[in-house]
Amino acid sequence: MRSKTARALRGRVSLVMTSPPYWNAENYDTSSRRQSANRYADYPEWREGFLRPLIQGAYDLACPGGVFCLNIADVEGARLERDAAR
Repeated sequence: MRSKTARALRGRVSLVMTSPPYWNAENYDTSSRRQSANRYADYPEWREGFLRPLIQGAYDLACPGGVFCLNIADVEGARLERDAAR
């Protein structure tokens, strides 16, 4: 959401669709900082540092009347559905 391309698209996108990581449910490389679950000590930090900025970024990209589709489900230790709706 911070790339030059994303900044140029803010407020201009009709459809934003994503299926973000499900916190720590799929961690393909436990040593990589590229994995969002490895960058945050626990779920509350991940929620505030990754999930909320992702949702805000999607909102910022959408044009008036645009649609945001978020594919997400609860996983053990995380209430993703509830927290994404807040």
